[in-house]
Parts: sequence; structure tokens; C-alpha cells
Amino acid sequence: MRPLYKEVYSLDKRCYLFGMSEDILMENAASKMYEEIKNKGIKSVLIISGPGNNGADGISLARMLLAEIDVYLFLPFGAKSEMAKLQLQRYKNFGGKYSEFEIDKTKVKKYDCYVDAIFGSGLKRDLDSKINSIIRNINKKEGFKLSCDIPTGLDDNGNKKGEVFKADVTIT
Repeated sequence: MRPLYKEVYSLDKRCYLFGMSEDILMENAASKMYEEIKNKGIKSVLIISGPGNNGADGISLARMLLAEIDVYLFLPFGAKSEMAKLQLQRYKNFGGKYSEFEIDKTKVKKYDCYVDAIFGSGLKRDLDSKINSIIRNINKKEGFKLSCDIPTGLDDNGNKKGEVFKADVTIT
């Protein structure tokens, strides 16, 4: 891992001074992940999104990919932040399907890509057994692995807080 910034919240706040909304920043993050996936020729994606704004980045990505790629969106904790709720509503407006429960056994197939948008920068607590199990199972899968902001399981100092998503690429 190559650290660029200790935290990104102050950088986000600076963007707001220039009229860049949280929504625009989220669309930019999702569009960069979209480009990475499209450039690799990926045909199927499993996106695991958390309940906050990192999850909202993943939901936004799911909406962008929906018309072109087989997308399965998994929200193990639902959508709780206002941005996550907004992005989920947009995704549903485009006909996107998702699950807030355990990944359906019939849906656990091999995907070309697995996207980690569970927890971003700012993780302070240890991960619970549910998230550790999800990450452990996804890490065993073959395919391209992409993290949004920071791999889930690492705190801002790069310390493990449980299982760590083994990303091939992290986009922040």
C-alpha cells in the first residue's frame, strides 16, 4: 500500500468550497472505478456495498455498469447514510436489483470482478464476524478485485481490523 493521505475528509471539505458537492465527488469516484472495469473487458461484477458513503460509491458504480455488464449488488447492512439511500433509489430507478440479506446461494457464481465498497477510510473498529466471513469468502474467489478508497479491513494507518480485502487495485 502506498499512502497518499492520512485521511480524506478534509480534502472532501475543501472540494465543497469550490461548489463540488458530495454527490459530484461520489459520481467521480464511481466513474473512475467504472473506467477500470471497462478497460479490463470485465463481463460480470459482484459489488459488496456498506451502509455509508463508501457503499454509496459502490451503488453508484452498480448503476453506471447496469446497462452493459452483469451486475449483482449486495448490501449486507442495507443503505443507511443519506447518500447511500439516494444512490440506491437511483439504482432502483434504472431497474437495478440487489439483496440486503445473505448472498443467495444461486447467485454465488464466478464473477470476473469483485468490488469492495464496504468500509472506506476512517475505519476505527474491528470488523464483526459477518464482514470477516464475507471478505474471507470473496478473497478465495478468482477474479479481478477492486477496492474503493481503501481495502476493507484496514484502518487509516494500514493496521488490520479483521480480514482484509485483497484488492488488485484500489481507487480513491
